[in-house]
Amino acid sequence: RLVYTGPITPDHQQSLLVTLDQGKKADYLLDLPGVSQVEPVSNQQYRVTLSAGTAADIADAIINRGDRLFEMRPEGDSLEQTFSRLTLGDGTQ
Repeated sequence: RLVYTGPITPDHQQSLLVTLDQGKKADYLLDLPGVSQVEPVSNQQYRVTLSAGTAADIADAIINRGDRLFEMRPEGDSLEQTFSRLTLGDGTQ
């Protein structure tokens, strides 16, 4: 039986894990063009959801703000998380 059809990432929004030097002083992230949501993960790491733009655009904007970018990587569910979400009924049918 078909459980899910559609993209793995809903609404085609990209989520990035970003690690910065300034940590707690990174309130400016939400003001960057193309950023729709920012949530802290740890002292220096944030989950940044993009509504437009690319990771390169965000990296340029962070550096232009004078912050140091230590890490930026796409965030995605693991295969196990995706399987659990789909088989437990969170997917559209």
